[in-house]
Amino acid sequence: MRKKSRRKLFYLLLALFLIVSPLLIAYSLGYNFDFFKGRVGKTGGIFIKSKTARISIFINGTLEKETSLFSGGALLTDIAPQTYLLRLEKEAYQPWSKAVAVEPSIVTEIRNILLLPRPVTYATSTAKEIALFLEKNPPAKLLIDKKDNLIRPEGAAKKILASNVNSFAEFEEYILFVDKNGFLAKMDPATNKIETLGRPGFYLNKNKMTFVKSAGGAIAILDSSGGLFLLESDNKVSALKGGVKKISFDGGGHKLLLTKEQSVEILRLQDNPEQPFQKKGAFEEILKLDSPINEASWFYADNAHIAIRTDAGIFFTEVDGRGGRNTAELVSDKINELLTSEKIPDAVFFRKGKIWFKIKI
Repeated sequence: MRKKSRRKLFYLLLALFLIVSPLLIAYSLGYNFDFFKGRVGKTGGIFIKSKTARISIFINGTLEKETSLFSGGALLTDIAPQTYLLRLEKEAYQPWSKAVAVEPSIVTEIRNILLLPRPVTYATSTAKEIALFLEKNPPAKLLIDKKDNLIRPEGAAKKILASNVNSFAEFEEYILFVDKNGFLAKMDPATNKIETLGRPGFYLNKNKMTFVKSAGGAIAILDSSGGLFLLESDNKVSALKGGVKKISFDGGGHKLLLTKEQSVEILRLQDNPEQPFQKKGAFEEILKLDSPINEASWFYADNAHIAIRTDAGIFFTEVDGRGGRNTAELVSDKINELLTSEKIPDAVFFRKGKIWFKIKI
């Protein structure tokens, strides 16, 4: 090769290097070149996580990839910022979809995705499972007598712990009770020492109040009118909501499920460290209907889904409401009772008449 030709080749390669290098560096930093618009912009990504393996991932109707035989997780990168329709499919499963907003330099994460089988099948529960449902609570160590005294029976005798009591709950470390003047108090069962925590505004009548303790130590209190109160570990009592029928904590004690007459809500008891990063104290409406909601229960396998019973049947929905919620019908019939349990976390149980059934999810 002549010296002149070598020089031309050198300058040509140098020019290519000077053109391509910035593009490669920009690409490594999350930028992409839009040939149609003739400009460089930052891209984002989508991360999905499902316990179902070998699922097909579609974006705006185009197949992007299929997850592995052993994993339902996938990371899609180099996506231009905008809103997409994300759809997941697998044979013999109901499709899952929602709108996903992709932002520059951010990977949008969607976890706890459940693809339900199609059709949903159920079987009668085993005798062991039924015994678990019907398991009786141990006899109460404390009682309220006819004179509204909180007593501890001791053989034929009784010991009065507090008087003028409306409702109480006994926990391992302490006893909570509300007197007929609306004061909330905490008692040490070892010393019988009583600490008054305040008068938060309970509505009282002959119906007893409900006390539910979370895994994190918080106590949710439901008064006789459906008023919701929260007692936190620092003994601070807060009035939160009205019109609540039933309450239950998720398995980790991070969220409180509120069943109302025609809606279901959750309350965050801790900051959510995962997207969409809800803050402690945030309420979120999960479902609202024109017809009554009979009951709602956590799906304890992931604490990210809820089973809901109405007069029309049982429905299953996700907590993450970004881009719409995937809600599926599990049972299309009138059901007498719905139950989920931390002891069998990956199933939804229901009773029709006297027979219990199980849906494995």
